[in-house]
Amino acid sequence: MSELLLIKNNQQFRDRVFPVHLAELAIDDPKVCCDYVNYWQTELTALKTRTCQCDLTQTKNDLKILDHHEQIARHVGDLIDMLSGMYTLPQGIDLETDFDALLNAVLQRLLHVPTSEHRFSAERDSEPDVSWADNSGHDEYGLYAELICQEASQIFRWICPGRFWMGSPEAEVDRRDDETLHEVILTKGFWLADTACIQHLWRPLMGDNPSGFMGKLRPVEKVSWSNIQDFINKLNHAKPGLQLRLPTESEWEYACRAGTTTPFNFGENITPEQVNYDGDNPYADGKKGLRWGETVEVKSLPANDWGLYEMHGNVWEWCADWYGAYAAGPLIDPQGPATGSARVLRGGSCFDGASNVRSALREGYDPDDHYYNGSGFRLARG
Repeated sequence: MSELLLIKNNQQFRDRVFPVHLAELAIDDPKVCCDYVNYWQTELTALKTRTCQCDLTQTKNDLKILDHHEQIARHVGDLIDMLSGMYTLPQGIDLETDFDALLNAVLQRLLHVPTSEHRFSAERDSEPDVSWADNSGHDEYGLYAELICQEASQIFRWICPGRFWMGSPEAEVDRRDDETLHEVILTKGFWLADTACIQHLWRPLMGDNPSGFMGKLRPVEKVSWSNIQDFINKLNHAKPGLQLRLPTESEWEYACRAGTTTPFNFGENITPEQVNYDGDNPYADGKKGLRWGETVEVKSLPANDWGLYEMHGNVWEWCADWYGAYAAGPLIDPQGPATGSARVLRGGSCFDGASNVRSALREGYDPDDHYYNGSGFRLARG
């Protein structure tokens, strides 16, 4: 698996390897393995031809999604990437005989494939609704929308749909048993706040400020999951059409990783100049560093590659899910267990050692608990 991940992330070799999940099938003969690779190469070549020749007027579903032949031609590369990355086939489609059905299934998801750099263009990202926002536009990170409520501003980033490996590999230092590595496919894009919710946004609506470290631009903390639901309901009522919520656990980790597979979105290790954590407890063989000992204002530290700040450290962030063991993967748009006694927290805090701020690290606490290490949250939409 680690070798496949290395190959997957090395663009130079992506056109040579096509991993395919074949359930309960063992292939011992190297020649047979080559035959399967050749089969996929043949089909991919045929796919290029078909996408250049197909008449979408004969296919109503394809016409709805892609509008016309030229739009397919512009995205042939993404189509092939998606096909070659299909570890499991759509239900009811046989690899050997139903290539037409497979092609249609891929075409229906084509516009939801993120680019390798997770950048946006006006052409490909014309669908996201920004009518709820006070301002919107594009910058170096992509599409953003701004919400203004009683003089407090919150930027949201558009997160494209995609697939990623959730959890951690067995070799990751300080890995926990509940971090089972599994593939997750997110079929829909969503908006995610670029920072944890600040006190300047919380206090006017709620009339109080439970935070231990005060400051308008510091994240609100010491709030329970239930408190947050009250806040979100009031905010949605104050500005109709917002439909804000907490991110799911899979959305949170997908956004935190921003395309990375390392313990942190900054790489194999971190420093206190990148993340607000307890520098007296470094990760792996890292050096000791500054121990902040309190929260910092949002956007004080570098953003990840998708323009999201302090996904590691500063404050724990509540997610929508009940805490529980991951279901067997690969999973499509997972929502977590149907019931439970604890809600998920992610990201770690300024009081935690580096191991506890890893991308895969997860905790679960009573939804009415005001977590002592500082529990905050960031808003999502979509």
